[in-house]
Amino acid sequence: MLKQDNMLTLNEAVEQEAAREEYPQNFPPLPEIPGGRYFDKAFYDLEIKHVWKKTWVIAGHASELPEPGSHLLFGHLGLSIVIARGKDGQIRAFHNVCRHRGAPLVMAGGGTTKRFTCPYHSWSYNLEGELVAVPEEFNFACLDRSERGLIPVRCENWRGFVFINLDDNAGSLTDFLGAVVRETADFPLEKLRVQKSARLTMRCNWKAMYDNFLESYHVSTLHPQSLYPYLDPKRMLVSLFENGHIRMKTKKKIINRVTHGTDAKAPVMDDETGLFEEFNTGSPIFPNAQMGLDPNGFPLQTFWPNGPGEAIMDVRMLGWDGDGTSDPGYWDKLMSDTLAIIDEDLGLMNRIQDSLEGGYFTGMMLSYTERPIYWYHEEIDRRIGAERISPELRVQQVLADQVTR
Repeated sequence: MLKQDNMLTLNEAVEQEAAREEYPQNFPPLPEIPGGRYFDKAFYDLEIKHVWKKTWVIAGHASELPEPGSHLLFGHLGLSIVIARGKDGQIRAFHNVCRHRGAPLVMAGGGTTKRFTCPYHSWSYNLEGELVAVPEEFNFACLDRSERGLIPVRCENWRGFVFINLDDNAGSLTDFLGAVVRETADFPLEKLRVQKSARLTMRCNWKAMYDNFLESYHVSTLHPQSLYPYLDPKRMLVSLFENGHIRMKTKKKIINRVTHGTDAKAPVMDDETGLFEEFNTGSPIFPNAQMGLDPNGFPLQTFWPNGPGEAIMDVRMLGWDGDGTSDPGYWDKLMSDTLAIIDEDLGLMNRIQDSLEGGYFTGMMLSYTERPIYWYHEEIDRRIGAERISPELRVQQVLADQVTR
């Protein structure tokens, strides 16, 4: 986070950006992003194998698992994973597969339980994944319960955000987050709770929707009444970080629009620098998460592929319990406002896939202000390996020298 003596520098930088009328010197031109990356089935399969199943992704939030026995079901990417808080308070993840005949232990949603019992033959597992009960166990000559526990999934809790990774050989979560850890160090993330949640399905490639939240070029056109009166798209600063992460700071036109139509006082943390009062601070986390840090509460959005031409967005409204939250209408209205803005995006996104797949779209020609989109596409190719990607679908690696360290 910026200290008080850096706010002047930040404001000077956004004014310089707003006054700029030429392409920045020493910044590389951004080549076209091949359109096939948004619908090609072979490329989609490469993403699933080398990005989604080998990268740390946010699967939930610790506040959704408030007590021992609390559990939720992660059902994206063709997976079924149970995430549970054990008796020791630790959060763990397991494949939702009984080790007897493969039936799912948890059928839907989440809840609280003392153990997971298979609905098929009643094999039971404790919250640590150990097989603890087998009806008619004497009939299984080769059964060793110590070897038939639930199959674990790598799972780590970073300041309340629950990440999973299917790759046992992947590096640590902290190393993966890198600059995200530094950039959020002074923000009390660990005190947040999920106040509201929603799930939306959209008929477009996941990247098409994620792109929409990585630039402000469209704000004046697509959100003339909802966002444009409050944010200044020309006064936006972008930092590119290693591993595909990004930071975006956009100057606000109107300060402290926080009541969301209620009389409740918003739960506000100390903002000694004035950073959040004056700037919208976006923190996209590769490959699919976006959160706009705000002391008054903010949405965490995660975008999930559901086939080459369909995506799912999970929206979790994060905020603090305490002052202002005695009026539940505050969080209801904040979520309602957020979904209304997203709906403006969906009105176009649900039609854009037809254009992408129609045969006449060659690729995306991005502006300097849209460079976060190009950056995460580069990261996708680095993780897949360019040699595995058809030459006509690769992106050129041009932004390595622009990384903020």
